[in-house]
Amino acid sequence: MILVTGSTGFIGREFIRQLSQKVDRKDILCLVYDVCDNELERSGRKNLDDLGVAYLPVDLISGRGLDKIPKSPDMIFHLASVTITASRDHRVNDVGTRNLINAIQPIKPGMNFIYTSTICVNDMREDFSKPITEVMELPVRPANLYGRKKLIAEKFLKKAAADFKFSLSIIRVCGVYGPGARRNGLFDSIEKLVKSGSILTRMNWPGKISLINVLDMAGFIFGVSVNPPEPSKWEVYIPSIEALSMAEMSEIVHQEYGIKYRPLRLPSLFWNICCFFARHKNIIEYILPHSVYDRFWQACLLVNNEFWNVSEKIYKVIPGWKPLKYNVYYRNKIKTDNPNA
Repeated sequence: MILVTGSTGFIGREFIRQLSQKVDRKDILCLVYDVCDNELERSGRKNLDDLGVAYLPVDLISGRGLDKIPKSPDMIFHLASVTITASRDHRVNDVGTRNLINAIQPIKPGMNFIYTSTICVNDMREDFSKPITEVMELPVRPANLYGRKKLIAEKFLKKAAADFKFSLSIIRVCGVYGPGARRNGLFDSIEKLVKSGSILTRMNWPGKISLINVLDMAGFIFGVSVNPPEPSKWEVYIPSIEALSMAEMSEIVHQEYGIKYRPLRLPSLFWNICCFFARHKNIIEYILPHSVYDRFWQACLLVNNEFWNVSEKIYKVIPGWKPLKYNVYYRNKIKTDNPNA
């Protein structure tokens, strides 16, 4: 029995499509949010119906419906999450994780648990000139609510893995792009701003952001599940295929769409001042309203290397892995969108 949460989300949709091709669909049960009041959830359920994958409506936060899920599953892919950092309610990330563990007891020793966390747990590291690694010490308090809730969930799962003797794999997700990405998110916005000729896409933003295509992210999640750590142990992965600044991403989009790129180079003094405030954003969080601070926090990602990570593990997960690069994705996307061009 394989339980999957978050199968109606951006990464979850692609993951469940790939998972259903690799294992018997009869062995999969997806836990979906029991409030189906938006197009994302409705289309996500339709995707499950089309794939022939069973699902059970539940609420991880309140616990509604969790009494109906099978006990002692063999494997869990826990992808459910509130990833919109502007949200004030991230309880599904910590409370929902705790309720899920409680609901599946008794837990089968050796159960394989794969959890998608976030690179945001590494927010506020001391040295931004170096990339994040799996062995890097975590900060006491990330500078955004999303990261803090995910960090709480990570610590809870590590203890639970030791107590109940199951295998735990933690995947700290970075920048994921591709078909179905959130509207008006970073990657969607870059493309729109380039097409509109916005000055923002011409600025020499210095912060590196680690990227991975959603197809590769879904494949990586399954790849991790094939080689779990020993029972009671946990392993951390931070998948990244390449690290690009917004300026570099913008230049690629310009080039692939055949739009002339005219960079606007702001002086290093300006960026140094921006980086200074970005490094002290944990203080600013107490001053600004949540919605305003979230915008500021997002801007910090573009000036500091907040989402820059490097891993030596990821190419060992999938033998012969040849993941997609950002420029190749756009080249293929344009060909698909304009087959007669």
